[in-house]
Amino acid sequence: MDFFNKFYIEIDERTRIVKGFSDAFEQPSVESIQIGQGGTQFRLMPNGEENPPLRDESGIPLYAWDASLATETEPWLGIVPRTPQGIEADRLEQENSIENRIAILNSRIQNPVELVAVTARLYDAVFGVCGALPELAPMLAVFDEPAMSEWRQLVAERDSLMEGLNNGS
Repeated sequence: MDFFNKFYIEIDERTRIVKGFSDAFEQPSVESIQIGQGGTQFRLMPNGEENPPLRDESGIPLYAWDASLATETEPWLGIVPRTPQGIEADRLEQENSIENRIAILNSRIQNPVELVAVTARLYDAVFGVCGALPELAPMLAVFDEPAMSEWRQLVAERDSLMEGLNNGS
C-alpha cells in the first residue's frame, strides 16, 4: 500500500494564498485547505515544482484561491495566479502601511540617542571656538536649527505612528 502525504494551503481574508505545506512537516488547522497529495515536499499541483515560491521578493502573495474552480478530484484547480494589477495594488498598500512608514522614518532618524548626543557635543564644541575662529561659522549650517527641527519632526512623526499602532488605531 502506498502512503501519500497531503498538501495544504492557507488563505487570508482576501483569498490570497499565504502558506503552503505538506503534512509530512506540519499538521493542518481547521482553516487549511487540502489541494492534493504526493511525496513529502509541498506542490501546488500534481507534478509541479517542489516547494514553489508563494510570495514575491517583497512578500506579496502570488496566488489566490477560487473555490468555485476546485473540484473534489482536482482541488488544485482552485489555485489561480494573481493578476499583475492585484500584486501591484498589494505593493502600494504595503509601501503605504504604517509599519513601512515607521521603518523608513527609523532609517532616516538612524540611532536617535546617539545622533542627539553626538550632535549636541559637536554643536557645543563648534560654538565654543566659533568666537575665536569665525571661519568655522559656515560649518554650523550642518547643526543649525532647521536641521535639528527636521530631525525632531521625523522623530515626532515616527513616535505618533508607533503610538497609533500600539493603541490599535
